Amino acid sequence: FVTDILEKVVDPSPSWLLYAVIDKTRPTSTPTNDPDGALAGVIAYLESSIEQQSIEIGFVMTLPAFQRTHVTSNAVGLLLHYALDSPEEGGLGLRRVQWHTNSLNEASRRLAERMGFMFEGVLRWQMVFRDGVRKSKAGKYGNGKSLPRGLEEGDLGRDTAVYGLCWDDWAEGGREKVNGIMERSALVGAYLEELQYYLSHHISVVKSQYAFSFFKTSFWATMESLIVQNGLPESDSPNLHLTQATLDECVKIWTNTSASWRDSLTVPDYVQEQLFLTTVPLAKNNGMTTWILVEKNLPPNHRRILCSCESFLKRSLMTDTDGKAEEVIIHGIASVFCPIEYRRRGYAARHMTELAKALRTWQSDQARVAGSVLYSDIGKAFYAKLGWTPNPTNWHLEFQPMNIPRSSLAQELVEDDLGELCKRDEAIIRGIMATPTDGVKKLVTILPDLDHMLWHIGKENFATDRLFGKRPRVKGAIAGLPGNQVWAIWTHRYYMHPDAESPSNVLYILRLVVESDNCATKPSSTGKNGFQTNKQDGQVASLIAVLQYAQAKAAEWRLDHVKLWEPSPWVQDVITKSNIKHCIVEREEDSIASSLWYDENGGDEAAPAWINNEHYAWINFITELGSWILSAVDITNVGQFVVHIVTQSPPNMNHTCGRSHALRIAILECDTGLPKALAKYKRYGAISSALLESGAEAAGLRPEDVEISFWDVVDDIGKFPDLEAVDGVFLTGSKFDSFADVPWTNRLVDFVKEILAQDRVKLMGVCFGHQIIGRAMGARVGRNEDQGWEVSVTDVDLTPEGTKVFEGKHILSIYQMHKDIVFDYPPGVRPLGSTSRCQVQGMFVPGTVLTVQGHPEFTEEILVEILEVRHEQGVFGDEIYEEAMARVGKRHDGLMVGKRFIEFLLDK
Repeated sequence: FVTDILEKVVDPSPSWLLYAVIDKTRPTSTPTNDPDGALAGVIAYLESSIEQQSIEIGFVMTLPAFQRTHVTSNAVGLLLHYALDSPEEGGLGLRRVQWHTNSLNEASRRLAERMGFMFEGVLRWQMVFRDGVRKSKAGKYGNGKSLPRGLEEGDLGRDTAVYGLCWDDWAEGGREKVNGIMERSALVGAYLEELQYYLSHHISVVKSQYAFSFFKTSFWATMESLIVQNGLPESDSPNLHLTQATLDECVKIWTNTSASWRDSLTVPDYVQEQLFLTTVPLAKNNGMTTWILVEKNLPPNHRRILCSCESFLKRSLMTDTDGKAEEVIIHGIASVFCPIEYRRRGYAARHMTELAKALRTWQSDQARVAGSVLYSDIGKAFYAKLGWTPNPTNWHLEFQPMNIPRSSLAQELVEDDLGELCKRDEAIIRGIMATPTDGVKKLVTILPDLDHMLWHIGKENFATDRLFGKRPRVKGAIAGLPGNQVWAIWTHRYYMHPDAESPSNVLYILRLVVESDNCATKPSSTGKNGFQTNKQDGQVASLIAVLQYAQAKAAEWRLDHVKLWEPSPWVQDVITKSNIKHCIVEREEDSIASSLWYDENGGDEAAPAWINNEHYAWINFITELGSWILSAVDITNVGQFVVHIVTQSPPNMNHTCGRSHALRIAILECDTGLPKALAKYKRYGAISSALLESGAEAAGLRPEDVEISFWDVVDDIGKFPDLEAVDGVFLTGSKFDSFADVPWTNRLVDFVKEILAQDRVKLMGVCFGHQIIGRAMGARVGRNEDQGWEVSVTDVDLTPEGTKVFEGKHILSIYQMHKDIVFDYPPGVRPLGSTSRCQVQGMFVPGTVLTVQGHPEFTEEILVEILEVRHEQGVFGDEIYEEAMARVGKRHDGLMVGKRFIEFLLDK
C-alpha cells in the first residue's frame, strides 16, 4: 500500500488529493488521534483539471468495520458538494465530476448510481494490470475476457465503466438527491480531513463547513497496521467489559434501536419517549440501569457500544413449601440489542454472560437478588444456552375487538383507581402464597404493583398523545361486590398507526384479578383442559362483563386484538364454557418468558414455580438482532371460532432475521427500457430496484440492509450471479417473447432451473420474468391471441392463497402490459389470482417462488411512455390506448407487492 500506491502514485501526482474519512460517531483511533472520531478509510480526488474544470472521485477505501454503514455515501457526498457547489457556497464550482470503475465492480457501480452519477458508457480494455492475477487478492480484477497480444499469462485487462455528474445535473435535482441520502444518516455523519496536497498547485482550497485541515504525514507509514488496529476485538478479549451507559450513550442506543422498536412513533418522538420512561416510578431512582459492552481503554461517550440492554429492579415475593415468604429482587432484562455492524461476532453472548454475573449482587443492598427474567423474541435456544431457562408454558388467549354495549355489571377504572387495587391485589397474592403447597418446592411472583402499571400506562399515554392528541381515560374495568370482585387493568399498544396497511395493534390485559380464586397458583393448562371449580354464577358473569368491556374499548380505540396472558385455570374454564369467541396462542418464538435463579449463597438454583406470568411483568423487547421473528401457530378451534393465528411482528422493524449480512438481491435485466425511463433511472433494472428498495423500507429495513446487483442477461449472455453470493433473484419484465427459442432466453431458462434445483436462493418475477419462471417449471407459455392485450391498472381477483400472500386483500390492483401469458399452473404451484383475460396472474411456492403477471414496479410516468410509444407505433389502436390512459392514474398496490417480495425473502 505505502510503496505501490502512496509513494509511486499519490505523492508524485499534483492532480491527486487524498482525504482521510473520519467517522464522528466512533471513538478516536491511532495514529490520527483525531478528537472528533475514528479513521474510517480514505477517498481521493483524481485527475483534476483547471482548464477543463473537471475532477474524478476515486481511490475509495473503507475499512472493514465501517463497510455497509453511512460512511462511504457520506464521504462521496461531501466531495460532490465541495466539487460542484459554487464558491459562494463554499465549493469549487467545477463543471464535471467523473467516476471510473471496473465494469464488473457492481458495488462501485451501484454506489455511483445511487449518488446520482449518470452511466456514460464502457471504455473497453482501458487498463492493463500487470501481474494482476497475483494482485487480485488485493482487490484488482479483470474483465473476464481472453487476453490480447502483448500480455503475459498472469496479466489482467480491465473494461472501465464511466459515470459523470455535471453542474447542470447538480442544479436540477442532483444536489437534493445527495442531501437526502446524507440526511438519512445525519445523526451519524462523517467528515473529511485533507491529507497532503491541494487540488492542484493553482486552485486554492476553500476552508469550509466540511472542516478540511491538514493531516500528519505519519499516516502513510501506519496505514496498513491501522487496518488491523481498527478491526473489532474478539468477543473473549480481556479488553472488553460490561459497564453502565451515560445519558449521551443512552440517546445513541435509542437512536440505533428506533428502527426496531419505535412502533408508530417517529425517531425523535421515540427518543423522547425513552427519555420520558426513565422518569416513571419503575425506572427512576436507579430502578432502571442501562448496561453496555465496550472496550476498557476508551472513555465514556467515545467508545463503541458493541451490545446493550436494560435491567429493571422488580419487587418480588418467594415462598417455600411451608408458605414462609421472603421479599426478594428479580431483575427484568429488556432491550438486548447488538448493532448490525457488530452482529455474529459473539458480543451478545459475552454481554449476557457478564450481565448474569453482575446481576447476582446488583442492588442487593435493598433485598436478596433471587434471579433475573427476560422475554425472548428470538426463540428459546439462544438465552437457554446462557442460563435463562424458558418457562414451561408461554401462551395467551386472544379475543376479537367488538362494538358491544358495556354491561351494567362492569364499571370503568381510571388511573386514580389503580393504586388501591394494586395494594388489594398484593394482599391477595401474599395470602395465597402463604398457604403451604404440595409438591412444589418454591413459588415466586413479580408483584403487580402500581409502578409496573404506570410504566405501561406512561408508554400508552405518550403514544396516544402523538397519534390522536388525546389519552385513553379508561385503564381497566371492575365488576362484582367486594370479596368477590373481578377486575382487569389494560393498556393500548400501537405498533403502527391504525390507518396504516394491515396494522396489528393490541389491547394487552396487564393483570386480571379474581378475588377468592383458589386456582391462582395451580399449574397452567394452556387452555387444553378445562379446570372445574364451583364459583358462584355472579362471579362468572363479572368476569365475562369485564372481558367484554375490554373488547369494546379495543374496538373504540381501533385496536386489532385483545390478549390475555396465562390466566388461571378457573378463568380458562369460564372462558371456554362461555360464548366469548377466542383462540389460544402458544408462543414458540416471541415473548418467551425465561429465567435464571440464584440460591441464598449466590449460586444457581433450580427454577421455582413462577406464578402470575402476565403481561404487566413484561418490559420491552429482548433480541440479540434487533429484529422480530414470525412463527405460525396451528389452526385452533375454540369457542366455535376457528382462526389461524400468526404471531405477527410489529411493523417498522429491522427484519434482518438472523442474517449476518445484508439481504442480497440479484436483478436480472431482461430489457433495455424506453428513453424517458432510462434518462431517469439510468438502467432498466433500476426500475425494479426502486420497487424493492421502497418495499424494504415499508418492511422496516434500512437502506444498508439491502444489497442489489444488476445482471444484463440480454446483451451479456451466460453471465449470471453466483448463487452462493445472493439470497434472491428477481427477473424483470421485457418487450421480448418469453417463449422464444433464442440463445439468451434459453440460457435464462436454464439458469432459472438451476435456482429451482437448490433450496436456499428464492425466485421472484414480474410479467416476462413470471412467464420465464413458469416456462422453467414446465408450464406452457405463449401469445394470448384469444384475449389480446391486458394493459394499465387492472383488478386481479385473488384466490384464498393470494389473499393470504397479499395482506388480506381480495382484489389486487396492479399495472399490466402484456399479451403473452402462462397458460396453466406448473405442478406444485399455488395459484394467486386471475382476470378475465389471464388465468395465471401469480404463482407461489412457499420458500421458493413468488411471481406476478403484472408490473408492480411501474409508475404512471413509465406506463404513459409505453402507451404513447406503442400507440404511435400502431401496436395499440385508439380504443385500447384511450381506455388504458383513462385508468393509468388509478390507485394501485405496487408498493405493497414490493413489500411482500421483501418479506417473502425474509420467510415472512
